Amino acid sequence: MSEVTTVGGVVPSLSFICLEAIMNIVEAHRYHPQVINDICKYLQGAQHLLNPILEFLIEKKAITDVALSAFLIPDRVHLNLTNCPHIKKSTLKQIGFNCPNLLSLNLSDCQQVSNAVV
Repeated sequence: MSEVTTVGGVVPSLSFICLEAIMNIVEAHRYHPQVINDICKYLQGAQHLLNPILEFLIEKKAITDVALSAFLIPDRVHLNLTNCPHIKKSTLKQIGFNCPNLLSLNLSDCQQVSNAVV
């Protein structure tokens, strides 16, 4: 039997291992929107995996309009797009239509936000 690799003395969960692998794939493909779309399609209904991927892309400043659209799904209840100034109005307008169950939305520092978007 092989030895289990630990993270800080704790055996990582399967979700953690999957997320790490997915993020490595996304980085290896240089945040290509089609790769992100495919991942979102395969993980549909698995918000516990999709949310950290979206946060990762936002943190890396790698979220694009096309990539964000893949994350705009009816099950989404929270969306934090803080510091995403390059997201276009047309994409921001999709949020309300594609995320009818949204309870919280943060658009701080999104330069494209206007009354029409809200």
